[in-house]
Amino acid sequence: MQVVPHRVAVYPTEELRGLLALRDEQPSPAQALSYLRRYALAIFAILDLMGDDA
Repeated sequence: MQVVPHRVAVYPTEELRGLLALRDEQPSPAQALSYLRRYALAIFAILDLMGDDA
């Protein structure tokens, strides 16, 4: 998360807030798979905003 401000023109504050909120959640074992999917989607959204270096 420390790299994001240096990589994108507009700092994705809403996306990072969402990721931080997800990080602080403690899902029950029954909700673990759903939680991991939401966490992965939040990470992909931020990576998408960062663009492709290739």
